[in-house]
Amino acid sequence: MGVLDQVTQMRNQGIPEQDIIHNLQEQGVSPKAISDALNQSQIKNAVYGQENLEEYQPSINNQEMNAPEPISEEYYPQNQESQKPRSYAPYTQEYSDQEYAPQNQNYDQAYEQENYQPGYGNQEPYQQDYDRQEAPQQGYDTYAPEENYSDSIIEISEQVFSEKMKKTQKKLDELTEFKTLAETKIQHLEISLKKIENIIDKLQIAILEKIGSYGQNLSSIKKEMSMMQDSFRKVATKKHTMHSESKTSKKKTSKRK
Repeated sequence: MGVLDQVTQMRNQGIPEQDIIHNLQEQGVSPKAISDALNQSQIKNAVYGQENLEEYQPSINNQEMNAPEPISEEYYPQNQESQKPRSYAPYTQEYSDQEYAPQNQNYDQAYEQENYQPGYGNQEPYQQDYDRQEAPQQGYDTYAPEENYSDSIIEISEQVFSEKMKKTQKKLDELTEFKTLAETKIQHLEISLKKIENIIDKLQIAILEKIGSYGQNLSSIKKEMSMMQDSFRKVATKKHTMHSESKTSKKKTSKRK
C-alpha cells in the first residue's frame, strides 16, 4: 500500500494528522513523501467533493500555527493588580529638595520591585509551556511543501481522469477486439467466395464445352443421315429401274408367243 493510500485510509478512520505523521515516521517514510502525500490527499478530497476533516489544516497555514498564542490571564495573576493604574493624592505640603529626592527614589525602587519581579517570576512557567507547545509545531514545519502545488494538482487530476475513463477504455478495447475478429472472419469469407467463384467459372466452362461437343456430334450425325438417305435413294431408284425393265421384257415375250 502506498503512502497516499495509507494517509487516505487513516483520514477516513478519523485519525488526527499529528498521529498520521507519527505513524508514517515510525514506518521510515521521508518527511518530503509525507508532505506530498498529505497535499495529494487534500487535493483528491477536494476533487471528489468529500468534506475535509476538522482536524486537518492546509500546510499553507503552517506559519499561523507557529505564531505564539495570546497570553492568558492565568499566567499573570499578580501582574494584573500591579499593572493597574494607581492614583496618588497630591502632596499639599511643601518639602525641601533634600527631603523630596530620597522619597522619590525609594518609591521608584519599591514600584519597580513590585511590578517587575513577580512578573518575571511568573513568566518562566509560561515560557516553558510555550516551548513545549511550540516543539511539535516546529517539527511539523519540516513537512511544509517546498515546491509548487501545480505538479500535485496535475498528478491527481490525471489519476481521477484515468479512473473515470476505465469503463470507456474497457469498451474501446472490446470494440477493437471485435473489430479484429470481424476483419479476420471477413477475410476468410472473401477467400471462400473467391473459391466458389472459381468453381462456378470452371463449371460454366465445362458446360459450354459439353454443349459444343454435343453440337459437333449432331452435325456429324446429320451428315451421316444425309449420306444414308442418298444411298437409300440410289438403291431404290436402281431397284425401280430393274423392276420396270423386267416387266417390259415379260410383256415382249408374251407378245411373241
